[in-house]
Amino acid sequence: MTGQREVNGLWSIGPLYSRHPATDPRDVFVGGKNPSQAESDFENGIARMGGFWRQPSYVGAYLTAASLLVEQGQARGSFDEIGLPAFYLQRHAAELILKRLLQWCFEIIECRNQIKPGQAIMIT
Repeated sequence: MTGQREVNGLWSIGPLYSRHPATDPRDVFVGGKNPSQAESDFENGIARMGGFWRQPSYVGAYLTAASLLVEQGQARGSFDEIGLPAFYLQRHAAELILKRLLQWCFEIIECRNQIKPGQAIMIT
């Protein structure tokens, strides 16, 4: 994964930085970035994804982008130019949610198929 280093034969996941409300107010990432790294990335037009604490939420990212487009439309007084892209992003977020729901259903079916009649299971 990005950002991992091997230290004494073990993988180090690096420090967890909290998200800054100004740079990630909509919960796209679990963790934040080192403040100096965030400033440098912004100045250089760099977007960083991934890493142990930086796994993005694709649903959150698409909804954030749609919200930003709608905010721009409100500020400009017209939704004509942003309507189609905003609807696309919202629809794609809904598709990802439905796909995840279906994946959970298949995982439940697989788990049920592994349990034999009368078998005790431990739920943690």
